[in-house]
Amino acid sequence: MEFDQTALIKYRIEKAKETIRAAQLLLDNNLLSHAENRIYYSIFYIVSALAMQYNFSTSKLSNEIKSLISRNRWNRVIVKRGEIL
Repeated sequence: MEFDQTALIKYRIEKAKETIRAAQLLLDNNLLSHAENRIYYSIFYIVSALAMQYNFSTSKLSNEIKSLISRNRWNRVIVKRGEIL
């Protein structure tokens, strides 16, 4: 079975968007701790997509964030290219 990295990146981006919509519904209903959980996972999905696209992938969100930030990779690779404004 062939691994389709582009499809997985797109899936993670869509999952992040869906999770943010769920968080908004939870916020609208004053379910703050549940919304917080959904926001965390939305961040996880989008950072995972970025990490995969730029080959920084690890198994934990904290490791992915450290990988992107600790070596200044976030600014060098993503921000300066205009990927994130």
